[in-house]
Amino acid sequence: MIRLLFCLPYLSQHVLTSSAAQETARLVQELQTIAHQAGHPVPLLIAVDQENGGVNSLFDEDYICQFPSAMGVAATGSLELAYEVANATAKEVSAVGVNMIMGPVLDVLTNARYQPLGVRATGDDPQEVSQYGIAAMNGYKDAGLVTCGKHFPSYGNLDFLGSSLDMPIITETIEQLSLSALVPFRNAIRDGLDAMMVGGCAMANASTYDSPTFVSNSDDVSRYERHARLSQRPSRGRLTAKRSWLQWSDHL
Repeated sequence: MIRLLFCLPYLSQHVLTSSAAQETARLVQELQTIAHQAGHPVPLLIAVDQENGGVNSLFDEDYICQFPSAMGVAATGSLELAYEVANATAKEVSAVGVNMIMGPVLDVLTNARYQPLGVRATGDDPQEVSQYGIAAMNGYKDAGLVTCGKHFPSYGNLDFLGSSLDMPIITETIEQLSLSALVPFRNAIRDGLDAMMVGGCAMANASTYDSPTFVSNSDDVSRYERHARLSQRPSRGRLTAKRSWLQWSDHL
């Protein structure tokens, strides 16, 4: 079934579950081989959630280190350590074929009640979140990974009170978000963030048209969503066939 899917010209994304390092490496190699044989011009993007702390898609006691969470790293007060942890994480996941990481987490945690972020976030100071987020981003990029900041525009002030099917609502205005929640995203984009993950939430405010953030027609929201496009400036994690990790010979 997977082989047939990769033969489709409009293949977009599939979620596959694998946790052990050796198993993941074999799976990724097989998928890249299938895609190459199907005529895909560049290797597949293989993305992973590897935030450390309590959120790790890869868990292997022999080959994958379990580092502290973003808040735990920030508690040390060391931006250098944040870089080193991210860089080590990136090197480990790169070794099994991953070329994109769903991070760093750029949410500003201003409401710690009833929501899933917790220690996944750096803290409640937009500038501190920016500094540690950019340090982690650079650690990922220097190891060759494409970065994807999350969860735009922010989960940091949400209450997740309903079921998993309920959509949490952002009540702040664009102006309020701009002073806090959007600061880390703006700074990370300026420093070369490759992509952004839009959060599964809606905006309920007169200036934001009460609609899901990922389909909003608001001019105000669209102004910020335009920043989510891949950076046009050269960057260390830039998507380009000229990058050695994005050539077929490195995946087969």
